[in-house]
Amino acid sequence: MTGTELVWGVANLLYAGHDTTRYQLASCVRACVRACGRALAENEGTWEKLRARPDLVPAAVDEGCRYYPVVQAMRRVAHDDIVAGEWLYPAGTAMALNMLAASRYPEVFESPDDFLLPRNGKIYQPVYGRGIHRCIGHALARTEMIEALATLTSRFSHVTILGSMQVYPANAPMGGPEELHVRLSR
Repeated sequence: MTGTELVWGVANLLYAGHDTTRYQLASCVRACVRACGRALAENEGTWEKLRARPDLVPAAVDEGCRYYPVVQAMRRVAHDDIVAGEWLYPAGTAMALNMLAASRYPEVFESPDDFLLPRNGKIYQPVYGRGIHRCIGHALARTEMIEALATLTSRFSHVTILGSMQVYPANAPMGGPEELHVRLSR
């Protein structure tokens, strides 16, 4: 690899995941502050728990990725015949995998509609893809979100979401708050 290729590789790594990382970070903050109208203050006490236990911040990022995954759908083409239940999808079938449903699958996640810290059991892995489709910047994105959430929770004792959020629709391949207006209190 030449020096120029290395420089452009690093530049691409930093910029390629910018949108997904910012959507996912906003979604993690949103999940820590409130859980879509469900009790938990909604996530009552989660922010305070993170302030008192910064060691839980990585778990909060992982749970935020599961609770509000930025990648809402993955488009794939079946390379082999796939049988799911009573349905046969022949090789060559274009598919849209619903990652929102996968992140709340009750046979995999206990209390899938609750934001739990820490969540015992499985961590939602598909948020960064798999195999040859694995995001090359996944470790950087996760580290950035952990550092950002750790900084926010250490500096601010309370966060309030102001007004309504502009969120991408659930049928978009990628989503999260386009804008998240918050009031931060020390």
